[in-house]
Amino acid sequence: MKPCYDNVAWGQVKNGWGKLNRSSATTSDVIFKDIRPAGEFSKIFIQSKTSDNRTKLIGGDTWRVYVRGPSSVAATVFDHNNGTYEALFLITEPGVYQLLIYLDYSLCDGFKDPPRDWFIKGNFLGRISKKDF
Repeated sequence: MKPCYDNVAWGQVKNGWGKLNRSSATTSDVIFKDIRPAGEFSKIFIQSKTSDNRTKLIGGDTWRVYVRGPSSVAATVFDHNNGTYEALFLITEPGVYQLLIYLDYSLCDGFKDPPRDWFIKGNFLGRISKKDF
């Protein structure tokens, strides 16, 4: 959340945080893995990159990391505010596991405050009524 504290207003974009700097799950990489035995904390580091393969130097992405195998766990992800993200998890049962990594949002998009009238425009069918104009 720290990289997003001043970037949550609807329709406003911080300087350097435009669409060209959006992260891409396809080009981003796992740059470090420290996989430990069951009962010890393991971690990976993700380096966010743009769609044209530029390394990101800012935070604000929302990564989800799941570990699936004999047991399943969602990792805790930390934004280091420099384009890298640390996913920390504890596997409780030995076995073969798979990492599932998803990029939910980039550039704090998942934390934007909606406009003040976001929930009051329209009627119960979702249509804008004449009195809203």
